[in-house]
Amino acid sequence: MVSVPRRLFTVVSAISLLLCMGWLLLWMMSIHRSDQFDTYDGSYHYHCLISSAGQLLIIYHDDSALQTMRTPSHPSTPWQHSSFPYAQHFLMGTGNWLNQHGFAFEWHEPVPVFAGNGFRSFSAPVGRETLLQFPDWVAALFFAVLPAGWLVAKRRRLKRRRIAENQCPTCGYDLRASKNRCPECGTPTASIPP
Repeated sequence: MVSVPRRLFTVVSAISLLLCMGWLLLWMMSIHRSDQFDTYDGSYHYHCLISSAGQLLIIYHDDSALQTMRTPSHPSTPWQHSSFPYAQHFLMGTGNWLNQHGFAFEWHEPVPVFAGNGFRSFSAPVGRETLLQFPDWVAALFFAVLPAGWLVAKRRRLKRRRIAENQCPTCGYDLRASKNRCPECGTPTASIPP
């Protein structure tokens, strides 16, 4: 019987594999066009994801200081998608090694306050903004780790089971009548631990 943690690991690995494949597709599409997903949650927070030129840019804008100024929040909007037929390169940072390879992190406080289709300036800007940029291959690699671990674990379980059942760990051939070597694939039986 399969244990619950093993089933959970299998399900999470399958979801991670789907995310990896989706990210690879997004990466390929971002070479020729830009995709933007954004939302304003109605509680003074703006979230934006931009995929372009093999890069992902994540923007988080916090206008919660407006609550103290009694300024009404922008109405809540669901995630919206915009697509542009060109790829735009986002270059942030100072030009160190990480920036040259597509990684960047910036945090700004204060910044102009977001107000729908543009920015509304106050005499003293009150918003905070965080920007994170990284290449799409990093996310694809991140999501590929669990499926790779699942494959390694499955291969090890299969090898242990075959050894316990006196089978060749390489091909699964029954080794009860063989003394030195697997007659099917040639694996030495002396190298198989008891």
